[in-house]
Amino acid sequence: MNRVRRIKCDEIRPSCHRCTSTGRICDGYEQESSAVRDAAMRRKGKRLLMPQQRVTERTAIIMPRYQMISSQSLPVVESQAFAFFREHTLRGILGCFESSHLESLVLQLSLNETSVRHAAVAVGAIHRSMRGRCPSLQIDSFIELTNSFAVNQYVQSLNDLRKRLNGPKDFEREHIALVSCLLFICFEMLQGNRPGAVAHLRMGLRILLTSSSPSIYSKSNEGSLLSCNDSRSRISNFDKLAEKYASLDYESTMFGEQSPILTLASSRDNMGPSPEVSNYFMEIEDARKSLGILSNAVYRLRGALLHLAAREMGNESYGDWVVRYCVAYSSIRTVNLSERTSLLQQQSCLKFSLERWASAFGVFSNSLGHHNARPLIVLEMQHFYIYFLICTLRDTHEDACDLFNSTFQRMVDLGHQFVDATSSKHASSGPQLTFRLESGIIPSLYLVAMKCRNKRIRHDAITLLDRTQCQEGMWEGSLVARFVAEVAKIEENKAGIRNGRNDNHAIYIPESARFSDVVVAMSETAGYGRLICARYAHESTGELEISERTFQL
Repeated sequence: MNRVRRIKCDEIRPSCHRCTSTGRICDGYEQESSAVRDAAMRRKGKRLLMPQQRVTERTAIIMPRYQMISSQSLPVVESQAFAFFREHTLRGILGCFESSHLESLVLQLSLNETSVRHAAVAVGAIHRSMRGRCPSLQIDSFIELTNSFAVNQYVQSLNDLRKRLNGPKDFEREHIALVSCLLFICFEMLQGNRPGAVAHLRMGLRILLTSSSPSIYSKSNEGSLLSCNDSRSRISNFDKLAEKYASLDYESTMFGEQSPILTLASSRDNMGPSPEVSNYFMEIEDARKSLGILSNAVYRLRGALLHLAAREMGNESYGDWVVRYCVAYSSIRTVNLSERTSLLQQQSCLKFSLERWASAFGVFSNSLGHHNARPLIVLEMQHFYIYFLICTLRDTHEDACDLFNSTFQRMVDLGHQFVDATSSKHASSGPQLTFRLESGIIPSLYLVAMKCRNKRIRHDAITLLDRTQCQEGMWEGSLVARFVAEVAKIEENKAGIRNGRNDNHAIYIPESARFSDVVVAMSETAGYGRLICARYAHESTGELEISERTFQL
């Protein structure tokens, strides 16, 4: 809502047309508390899905101080929610690649800043009430009944943050805003509110790009971040926050954002068609940062192609925005690049760089043996997702996916290892996580379930998705499993394959029964999902065909 004009945002990406068309900007955190409360409580409408030792010397000092505050100064319900946040939720925010810097910063600011403390309490409360549940599959009345306390804390945090930002400037103000914003993102994710999470992400990125804090990251003239990519440099709290936002930035392109806002690069890069990749990795952080830079580049390339495809579509009517979204992404495969051959060169270079990364990672992974198994599994599966994307970016024939069948099987095997390890009662990392801020294995399992036409492997991936109790950012395993199971059923029915027949054998699904692109969304009817499916009719005209299906979740 634009506070001054009292006009609802039209949600057009990348900028609200109702504001920008008149030269105005959105008010961001200046919005009224009542509007924030209404938006937080309202969960109706469509949601795009697309789909070490942690206690440092510093946190050892901070945590006892908090114990005193939580037991004596906070109301019991707030104290309990914060305790849950500290013991369970914070581990998920840190992720597989845990950072004592970020943990210390969040806990310290929670002591001294009311906006951060209320945000942490809100996230802890919503996480505790939704733990083990799939947010998007809960009815609105359930959410309103169980989360009213969390929403009140969320609104209080927004109010306190606005006051803090309007007050005197100081060194900590940017950290406070970035940490608060990061917790707001978590809050919206835990409610299945993807547009809300993306809105807070945009605000955080805007704060990040206008920050004056010293960092190992330097800003280019275009306002993007340039990473020195040296894990042995002195890392500041701001650096760890920048890394989190950079990762969430390119992950948001899986949920409707056209392209990352940031441009990531190594200090070794010459800003050519593809980032440089080392022949070897000394630490797991080196491999993670390198893959993040490559992922950012791939999503930016896809964003450039999407921009061209949307321009070719012009003002032609394709139904509502979800259908238009599907047509635009499908058209990436055929958009005319005769005058933009540099984009084809970039695709080829990125494919080569990702293959080089895989080679260096293989050597590094073998040198570690069974140490750091789960982070290594996550990195390998994340690499597969982005590598498959760059390889098939321009393919209109779905039988090209069959070349990846052995890799599909590898991803399912790794998924089993990861799920079994994290659900084990003997896991050394503490209680089982039910939320992670960033994605891990779900996107790759989703990709296997969508693109593998070996029935056994495909349905194994779907079963794994349903078993994945941990929500990964905006990815909800149980919800995703229901969508891809429906897609698999449609394709198999079109191919004349019935359930229960030849389940243990590879069954061929002809090209005419395969979808090249699928957009999944929640239907306006509660309890129903919506599929918009696209395919190129090579058996007849070769033109793009769009079909739609609504089904009960």
